Amino acid sequence: MITNLSDYYLRWYHDRPVAITTARKKELRELHRIIYKCAVHLATDYKHLSCKSENNLFFTN
Repeated sequence: MITNLSDYYLRWYHDRPVAITTARKKELRELHRIIYKCAVHLATDYKHLSCKSENNLFFTN
């Protein structure tokens, strides 16, 4: 646990303001779309990623 909160918050401060340009915003939206698609795929089709050993306690058929 952090006892001195100034050490914790110091890493969130920047020397100059952070500005997101329109081009960067479009890039971030595209990355969000791709990551979201991957997360949905992983959440819905996770069983084929599991180990197929007989000792597997998590995914049994």
